Amino acid sequence: MSNKRFQECGKLEKAWRYRWYLLIPFQWVYYMTIGKFKVIDDKSREEFSLNALPLKKVLIGLAQSRMRWYWTHKEVFDKIKKGNL
Repeated sequence: MSNKRFQECGKLEKAWRYRWYLLIPFQWVYYMTIGKFKVIDDKSREEFSLNALPLKKVLIGLAQSRMRWYWTHKEVFDKIKKGNL
């Protein structure tokens, strides 16, 4: 895989990078069901749980980072100035 950003890729490479979105439903099911039954060490009994909606947003963010889908600060500021954001 190249080091180019997602926005700079051709159609074929974009299609290949979209495969990360296919994993989101399976990851969601895992974290909402199976992941809750893992054994926690007695020393660290801190519970951490995510509701379904924030978990989905986190998984989408992880998929987009694997796709190298990000905006430069110049692009973000241009969109803010135009009012498109």
